[in-house]
This record gives sequence, C-alpha cells and structure tokens, in this order.
Amino acid sequence: MHKPTIVLVPGSWHFPSHYKPLLDALQSLGYPTRCLPLPSVSPKDYAYPSLEVDATFTREQAILPELEKNNVIAIGHSYGSVVLGAATKSLGPGERKEGQNVVLGLVYLCGVIGFTGQTLFPSRDILAPFVVLDDPKTGLVLTTQDSENTFFNGVGDKAYVQQALRTLGTQSWTAYSTPSPAQAWEDSAWDGRRLYVRSSLDNAIPIAWQDKMMDATGVKWEVATLDSGHAPFASHAKEVMDLIDEYTGKWQ
Repeated sequence: MHKPTIVLVPGSWHFPSHYKPLLDALQSLGYPTRCLPLPSVSPKDYAYPSLEVDATFTREQAILPELEKNNVIAIGHSYGSVVLGAATKSLGPGERKEGQNVVLGLVYLCGVIGFTGQTLFPSRDILAPFVVLDDPKTGLVLTTQDSENTFFNGVGDKAYVQQALRTLGTQSWTAYSTPSPAQAWEDSAWDGRRLYVRSSLDNAIPIAWQDKMMDATGVKWEVATLDSGHAPFASHAKEVMDLIDEYTGKWQ
C-alpha cells in the first residue's frame, strides 16, 4: 500500500535538524517526510509570530501542498502539537470533498494539547522554570536554561546532544500568549485517529501534565508510553517509527 507523507511540526526552540534521527528512520521505511521551521522560532526583525501565524504557515506551506499529492500523517512535538491541531482543522477523513487526500491521523509526541480560544500561558509569571526572558526591553523573546537536562535527558548520542544544544533557537512569547485557533482533535472525524505518545521521563512536560491534558479533552486517545525524556525522536527513534508505522496501517 502507498505510504502517506509524514508532516512533522517542530516544538518551541527546535528546528527540523533536531528531528533528523526520526525523519531518517521513517524515510528508511519508505515514508516521504516534510518538516519546516516554525515562524515563531528565532523570530527576526522584532516580529513576534503568534500561534495562529505558526498554524497558518504549517497548513499552507506544509500540509496542504502535501495533500495535493498524497495522504498525510501529522505529527506534532511539544508546542508543535498545538500548531498541528489548528493546522489540520477540517482536513480529516470525511471532512474534505470525495476523492481528495486527507490527514489520516494526528500524533502528539509528548505534545502540548491546545484548547480552542485558550492561551498556553496567560502570564509570564507562570512560565515553566526552565524558560528565560532573553529580551528585557520587549519581554517577547524566550530562551531556555539547563537545556540538556530539560530537553535531551536520556539521549545516548552525545555528539547529537551537543549539536542539538548549539542549534536551539529562541521562541516568540506571542505564540504562547495569544488564543489558540480551533483545534482539530475536538472533532469526531478524529475518533480513533488521535495518538498520544507519552514520555515517562520528560523534564519539560512531566508525564503527569501529559495525562492531565488528555483527561481535560474529554475525548478518547490512543496512548503509547516510552521510557524517554522530551526527545524520543532522538533517544527512541526506532520505537517512534514503529508506532507511526503501526498506526498508519490502522488508519489507512
């Protein structure tokens, strides 16, 4: 059976290069892949892109072009899952014209689940402890501290970790403080097509938070758990690849 395209949406501070272990693994199975940097990561010229900007960019530049050619599996990592939820709205099975390609499933990789109309952080006073304001003048650029332990604990490839740390970007605060657009996961078209991959050793989004977000949705998720930190795409690339391949088979 023809394999769908994997569209992977990066998390905050991350670039496509961080996901190379997983993207390479998926390509080895014959999956086409697409992963684009988000506008809110390392924003330029004092432009501070919002979550809606990220979602529109992802929809128009990554997902819709791939749907012209192929069905899609959409994966979001961390903050990228909120972007994914908005970018895939109305693109699922039964939501498009007959004969059009669709997004077959949503994969939240230790993801942040967005809720329509809600902000991720209404105040900078409740940011996670590893997040740092980098631009006191505007207060609109965020960086991280203790990034190795926060993001890459459990990754055995130290050369990868050092390169990953060097290439982390900054993050637009506006993406966190503006309301979320409507989220696809809320719709019944995705029943049986929402996979959440929990990371049990996660220092960025502890597993209790992951479970709390899923519980708050009130919908059913397919759930898998990996003994990984916040970077299962690097530490457990084969396991994530196998999960995606397994669920793709169910969703096609």
